[in-house]
Amino acid sequence: MSTLSAHAVDVYPYRRGGAEWLVVRRAPGRSDAGRWRMIGGKIEGGEAAWQAALRELAEEIGVAPVPA
Repeated sequence: MSTLSAHAVDVYPYRRGGAEWLVVRRAPGRSDAGRWRMIGGKIEGGEAAWQAALRELAEEIGVAPVPA
């Protein structure tokens, strides 16, 4: 049996009730500067992928998802 191992997450936030997805334009001086990208980043030691996704949302856009 193989074990799934991930080192990064990509997050695709969306708004219920419509086809609205959030992507961000990368700031100058950052990797992929000027490009439109999803939110994402590396999974830190001892962190689950879902925890990394929530942390990346807070770090990159300053928000937390609202449970439906």
